[in-house]
Amino acid sequence: MSTAYHPQTDGQSERTIQTLEDLLQAVVMDFSGGWQESLSLIEFSYNNSYQSLSLIHDVFHVSMLRNYEPDPSHVLRTKDVELDSSLSYVEQPMQILDRKEKQLRNKTIHLVLVQWSRHGKEEATWELEARMHQE
Repeated sequence: MSTAYHPQTDGQSERTIQTLEDLLQAVVMDFSGGWQESLSLIEFSYNNSYQSLSLIHDVFHVSMLRNYEPDPSHVLRTKDVELDSSLSYVEQPMQILDRKEKQLRNKTIHLVLVQWSRHGKEEATWELEARMHQE
């Protein structure tokens, strides 16, 4: 059920966790209280839902939860992002990591792999080379 108990969770466990998080969030927003007071309601709702009845998910028990122990290493460091009046920002290309040509029937498309500002190399995207020259 929990990644604390089973480090090798599967997709089914992840879906169960997401469903429980959604239920917790909905109850806290609707009843404007702490989630601890609503656990029995969430347990009842989840165990009597379609997921539980269809034998796709395991039965959820409040006793399976553990208290969270705060750890400073769990805090993510973020960089400030300047937003415009429409609450958006412009990504700037930082570096071209690779080039390739895509051959269609009658023409060749030149592509470049672009690393964007505020993103790592693993989040680079393939863009039209002509479009990158325009920017």
